[in-house]
Amino acid sequence: MAGGMIKDVLHEADLNLGGKPEKIIMLKCPACGTLNEENSKFCQECGQKI
Repeated sequence: MAGGMIKDVLHEADLNLGGKPEKIIMLKCPACGTLNEENSKFCQECGQKI
């Protein structure tokens, strides 16, 4: 029973233990060097167009 509860908590927390890691693509702002999400059109830090 406890194992099932732990599995449920991990699932709800969206943790992936022992599975294949998810690839995350980040874009580096040419002006300030901040990493931004792949679909960003403007830098989240300085507002410069990416």
